[in-house]
Amino acid sequence: MRLYTYLATEFVTYNEIYHSIQPISGIIQTLHTLKNFYWIANPNRQSNQHIDDNRPTREQIIEMRRYMLLYMKQLVISSPGTQEEELQTILNYLHTVHEVKKKKKNKFI
Repeated sequence: MRLYTYLATEFVTYNEIYHSIQPISGIIQTLHTLKNFYWIANPNRQSNQHIDDNRPTREQIIEMRRYMLLYMKQLVISSPGTQEEELQTILNYLHTVHEVKKKKKNKFI
């Protein structure tokens, strides 16, 4: 959690290091992490695959994802020139990953 908090907030203030990063590689790595490690809806819910006992809580994952998305936003808006590759990568992720929000069952009294 601290890593993505740092990347999204303090890291962007260090111009020398920050501008040496290729935005596309940072975005690809962050999206890969979102998809494979910090998912909210289990992508393998049909299989009986065991979920790691050390997995963060749903609330912790949502908070981590918030900072990860903020970091990606900083990469896109601060990169010089066109951001076509970065935006295409994000759109591909959104098109292929389907995380369904859990619906609460209505309770009748």
